[in-house]
Amino acid sequence: MRRRFFFLFLLVLPASLGWFFAGEAGATMRITAKELSAKGDVYTFRGSVQIQKDQITAGADEAVYDQATGDLHLIGNTYYENPDAILTGDEAIYNLNQKTGAISNGTIFYKKRNFYVRSRDIERTGENLYQFRKATFTACDEETPAWSITGSDIKVNTEDKVYIKNSTFRIKKVPVLYAPAFWLPAKNKRESGFLPPTFGYGSFGGAHFVLPYYWAFSRHRDATIDLDYYSKRAFGAAVNARYLEQGGFSGEQSLGYLRDWADRVDYMTFNGSHRAPFGFLNLDLLNHRDFYRLYSLRYQIRARRYLESSGEASVTYPGEAKLFIDTRWFQDLEDGVDQKSVVQRLPEIGFYAYPREIGSFAGSPFVFGMTTSAVNFWREHGQSAGRFNLAPRVSWTIGDGIDLFQSAGAGLRAYDFNRPGEKITQAVVDYEASLRARYQKTYGSMTHYLEPVISYSYRSLTDGSTPVVFDELEMEGKTSVFEAAIWNRLYDLQGQFFVSKLSEQYDLNDPVHPLKPITLSAASSRPVALSAVVTYEPYSRSFDTIDVDSSFSIQPLDTQITARERFARSENTWLHSLGAIVKASPKVSVETNIWYDTKGGGLRQLDTAVHYTSQCWGITVMLSKKPGNTAVYFRVQLRGIG
Repeated sequence: MRRRFFFLFLLVLPASLGWFFAGEAGATMRITAKELSAKGDVYTFRGSVQIQKDQITAGADEAVYDQATGDLHLIGNTYYENPDAILTGDEAIYNLNQKTGAISNGTIFYKKRNFYVRSRDIERTGENLYQFRKATFTACDEETPAWSITGSDIKVNTEDKVYIKNSTFRIKKVPVLYAPAFWLPAKNKRESGFLPPTFGYGSFGGAHFVLPYYWAFSRHRDATIDLDYYSKRAFGAAVNARYLEQGGFSGEQSLGYLRDWADRVDYMTFNGSHRAPFGFLNLDLLNHRDFYRLYSLRYQIRARRYLESSGEASVTYPGEAKLFIDTRWFQDLEDGVDQKSVVQRLPEIGFYAYPREIGSFAGSPFVFGMTTSAVNFWREHGQSAGRFNLAPRVSWTIGDGIDLFQSAGAGLRAYDFNRPGEKITQAVVDYEASLRARYQKTYGSMTHYLEPVISYSYRSLTDGSTPVVFDELEMEGKTSVFEAAIWNRLYDLQGQFFVSKLSEQYDLNDPVHPLKPITLSAASSRPVALSAVVTYEPYSRSFDTIDVDSSFSIQPLDTQITARERFARSENTWLHSLGAIVKASPKVSVETNIWYDTKGGGLRQLDTAVHYTSQCWGITVMLSKKPGNTAVYFRVQLRGIG
């Protein structure tokens, strides 16, 4: 019987170990094997050969090392592993001096990006450079991958990209798409390249295709470029750029163009959001008001009445005051409205003094605050004006358990109208007072606070109201109103989780209907997230408005539910919305949203999306239905690509 023995052999190399130990000059490696023979400078290792150095391991059935030439020949079941990659193959030859080598019938698995490259011939041509002939690229762990890309030649730069020549995309073993060349990033960081496309079909636009390209052109800036195509009617493109700079500067902006050849309309959109330490700028503009109604799949965007662009620059003195200048531009999306008659705020300059103590009475401080502003209301068609507003205010609170709060202000409003050149000055005197009591009772870990409140507000406005309404300030008139309210608050060990207010007002200036609608507002954070406002008209004995938002989870079913009810009798609207996210299995989730208008139009939109995610790929299929268009979209995401 052939004699077997085990030994430990230490070999100190004058140069680095090339393929395995690049850059580790003078490193010591440890080789273990069952047999060793030597002939001159050639060492032969046989039987479970293992080579170790720091975090690197390699091995084979047999290894031959020529110390004179630096050639290392691994034969049979070769493997190599470092923190970044795992290489396996039938046979490998490495030159430790030139740091080059080759593997036959090999596979490389890149851990950080989780992808494999398999090839009959793998060659390392330089530092971080590999070449594969007749190779397969995939991110799937299976022997027969769910998807793969084969190519006649694949080149990998581990610090840059993977380039595939004569590429064929396959599902299982079936070829479905060919491209003369294809590339994708190899590094585990931002890289320029194509992202997964979106395909769809709708009754309005026909087949819809969106191909996005991600461009990382600097460390703190990038952009996404989308090519957009509707087979029945339109094509276009959009650029969405982002930046993040030192000093608190950040933002993103999007410019879109769509040529609708069916209606012969060129649509352009521009929107963006920019932030700086001294202010912000938000833009939302388009050249034709029906763009979102026709082309947006999101009901929240299609249902908007106005687009608003705004900007502000300010100087703040912490705890003292704020000086600001801002501007607002509105675009009315309602059909038939003259955009040139929409009031714009161009610009407003203001000063706000934060509340501060200016003295005391009966042991309680007086608090003073002030707001002053000058704004230019402008429109091309209709009344424009400049308005100056000065509003100082003093408040005072006294009491312990039963608190009395009082606040008084004496302000000035001055208008300069352009038509017919009229000037109006109004003096405003207002007073508010409230008497509040608090009762407390504890039930185990929960505490209930009951707060009855009686309040009174008075406003005297000289010279009556203005002949035009620019914003909510012109809607204020003479008032003398009492209000009775009851607050309920619930606390547990985590803090307040429920609050409600039931109130009704009595208007002394309205002799016909002095009682105003009864209002109930409530909000909770757990176990159900809830926000609700309901008003009831005592004279007609009917609900005026209902606005309820709620969301909750059903843990055993792994389901999230959101619901909203919106009713307004004066506007003859009653809108219902319901949404649900259900995780049917670890790989499948379903998301559904529906909007339904009881008073007009019926179904406004229905969106249903099914998401499937596996180890190396995922797909989303979405059905969207709205008046005039039913569309189906799907997007495939491949791990390791995009």
